[in-house]
Amino acid sequence: MIKILKTTLNILLLITTVILVACTTVQNSDTPADNRLQIYFINVGKGDAALIGLPDNKWFMIDVGHADKHEEVIRVLKDNNVKELEAIFISHPHKDHVSALKKVLEHVKCEIIYSTPVEFKDHSPMMREMAGDVPIQTLSAGDKLGIGDLKIDIIGPNGVFAEENDNSIVIMLDWKGKKALFTGDQQINAEKALLKKGWKVKCDILKVGHHGQDTASSSEFLEKAAPDYCIVTNKYKGKKYDKVVDRLSEFGSKVFVLGTTGTLLFEIEEGNIRFFGIE
Repeated sequence: MIKILKTTLNILLLITTVILVACTTVQNSDTPADNRLQIYFINVGKGDAALIGLPDNKWFMIDVGHADKHEEVIRVLKDNNVKELEAIFISHPHKDHVSALKKVLEHVKCEIIYSTPVEFKDHSPMMREMAGDVPIQTLSAGDKLGIGDLKIDIIGPNGVFAEENDNSIVIMLDWKGKKALFTGDQQINAEKALLKKGWKVKCDILKVGHHGQDTASSSEFLEKAAPDYCIVTNKYKGKKYDKVVDRLSEFGSKVFVLGTTGTLLFEIEEGNIRFFGIE
């Protein structure tokens, strides 16, 4: 069970990465090893879904993707023999992050759903209906959760924004000193507010904000985050995506676009990070 511990207020690079992933594929494993964190970034098109596995067969998700793409989510759950989730974190209740929830809950049990404290007039009721009997609890910047050796810090949203995407919860996972940052669809205004509050965003793995569009991932934010690996949850296309890929490349990050690579598995073990394409 996840428990709350404390509550306080350049194209070349992309092509190279695709080749690396294509040459490194693995079959999914039933249970994470005792000292390993697994993060599956699931290819659901322009949408977010991630499955995280810990020792002792403990699993949770960060977003579940769009209902139209639920088959890939269910495939990854089945390949890993996941029957129960400790929790599902919904960064914000837009359809490309949450509308597969009903399908997921038909396949697995879930103890609790966490989401943003900001009410989305046209979307929050939809999330509550799809959740059924699973309780929903809001999380705010400053909340800290834990499961085994994994620390989960909520570092956003830092305010209530007129642009709904900016109200995504921002989640920092810390596995024995290696960090993965999930920004939902937060954009540049929300990034500025996050940095102004003094939150530490340095990470090893970054789930790139707003599907790699140039409305997010400012140079200021990326300089502070300095990720080694960046995951873009989208198909790669157009000038507004070129800008962000170029920006990420300037900081030396390896960029993965799921629409090109397919679903990816990242493993963190004994201070090392490995990545694999999933067959």
